[in-house]
Amino acid sequence: MKRALVALAMLILISPTFANAEHTFRCEGQMIQHGDSKAKMIDRCGEPIFVDRIILNSSVIDQYTYSYSRNLYVTVSIVGNRIISVKTSHK
Repeated sequence: MKRALVALAMLILISPTFANAEHTFRCEGQMIQHGDSKAKMIDRCGEPIFVDRIILNSSVIDQYTYSYSRNLYVTVSIVGNRIISVKTSHK
């Protein structure tokens, strides 16, 4: 019973980490996250491998894609000068 309670407590403590995993990533050991500026991201991560611009309902969304390995990519969506979304994908 005690082991089950300890396991449950550990799960509750780490759940927020997994919940926010899609909103952050690391460059040069520094965290990049939702709300950060595009300049901060480029300063820490360098230039992306791909940039795409989407115009949706008169809003301009820039998507910057970074490659972390042969199969792992991070796509960062930016509106104005702020990061609004971070998504990882495996290809």
